[in-house]
Amino acid sequence: MPALRSARWWQAGVVSDHDAAGDRPRIPVPVPESTIDVPDLIVSVELDDDTVSAGDNLHGVAKLSNHGRERIAFVTGPVLGGIRTEHGTCLAGDFAGPIAPVGIVVDLGAGETRGLHVLVGTRSCGPDTVVPPGRYETVIRIPVTFHDQDGPPSAHHLLVRPGPLITIRAPRLPSTKGRAPST
Repeated sequence: MPALRSARWWQAGVVSDHDAAGDRPRIPVPVPESTIDVPDLIVSVELDDDTVSAGDNLHGVAKLSNHGRERIAFVTGPVLGGIRTEHGTCLAGDFAGPIAPVGIVVDLGAGETRGLHVLVGTRSCGPDTVVPPGRYETVIRIPVTFHDQDGPPSAHHLLVRPGPLITIRAPRLPSTKGRAPST
């Protein structure tokens, strides 16, 4: 049985600190903490690249491996990530574009592994829209809901795991190639 770590619940799938209308000021977002521990579930993260332009998204795979003897089964939503300065306490992670699917069933027998798509946002959640170039840690958030065979879903939980270090480059400037000069 997984051990609960905190009664604090972080809304799964939301890393941004602003409302949909975008008319409220942005404030720093604390790095979330896991609300549950699943000791036999090992999570490793591989990203498609280790360097990205500020404001762009990174994609990758979270490999979930059952290193125990009992089955681990749950439903998850989008596996999202954000970035923070090394050992920082605030998270950036707004996204450009669509977000991964929800309602993914994870059912791992002893020794089984499954990969899930990961989306890591690099847009700032602060007053600027992009983070400055530099080295950042990725932080991956996996929402977890356990289902009893005969009952409704249990409470929502959150697994938070560190991901690989990445480098953020300055944002790409719009290309003027093929455009007529302005007069």
